[in-house]
Amino acid sequence: MTLDKSWTKITNKVDPVFINGAIAFAERGKTYVDSEGRIHCPCKKCVNVRRHVPTVVADHIIYNGFEPSYNVWIHHGEHLPGYETDQTDTVTTPDPPWTESGVASSQAVPVIILKNVAAEISSGP
Repeated sequence: MTLDKSWTKITNKVDPVFINGAIAFAERGKTYVDSEGRIHCPCKKCVNVRRHVPTVVADHIIYNGFEPSYNVWIHHGEHLPGYETDQTDTVTTPDPPWTESGVASSQAVPVIILKNVAAEISSGP
């Protein structure tokens, strides 16, 4: 999903596009609240160091402006390029290093050898 961030570059704080963008940002941020209901505040004064409830974050952005260097919203659900993932993504596991006919990978050989050695030790001379 591509986010419209154009509103963050608007310097006129009374521009309805800027105000609506700040409110929508805070609304979207509700998904990323901490245990106290707060999110990182990307206003020019808090610069994502301080956390506030989403309505306060919207107010801060409107009154203080949006931090211009905050381009990838990593504190608000966006991923760095090349690291796109989500908790709902499917995790794939590699196939086992063997096949039905036997060992298919050199990685499996030490395990099989260790099992054989362990069996010989436990069975005694």
